[in-house]
Amino acid sequence: MRKLMKLRATCQSWIRYIIGIGNYTFLWTDNWHPLGVLYQQFGEAVVTNWGLALRAKVASIIDEGQWKWPRIRNRAVLSIIRNTPGNFLPSTSDCDKVVWTLTANGSFSVKSAWEACRKCNPIQPWSSLVWFSQGVPHWSFIEWLAILGRLSTRDM
Repeated sequence: MRKLMKLRATCQSWIRYIIGIGNYTFLWTDNWHPLGVLYQQFGEAVVTNWGLALRAKVASIIDEGQWKWPRIRNRAVLSIIRNTPGNFLPSTSDCDKVVWTLTANGSFSVKSAWEACRKCNPIQPWSSLVWFSQGVPHWSFIEWLAILGRLSTRDM
């Protein structure tokens, strides 16, 4: 369970929110802005300067389909405004959507998550000697240990 919790920060970058009305997406802790998660980028200072709670929704900065940025002369706030593309606007006719960035269609698949998390080693030239369909698993395992030099013998 702890190993899965350590992957949480990594997996969070693979989830992207597309803003509609903004009622379901958190302003500071969800990955909706082109800069990424705003709280991770700018920390507690921008949250307190902006005057919005940490659990504020994106809807709190949307006004009639346009961004309603605060009039604060804070470097972090100015950076957020500057890095928001002009064509990046909320869609007031849709709800917020969650998109899995590792697949082309945006829907989650265990395969894409597994391939992103695992370390893929190159296929060894001896693998077909050890692992084949008619092999006895017990003997294949012993042969595998012997090839790797990990088999417990008298001289080891």
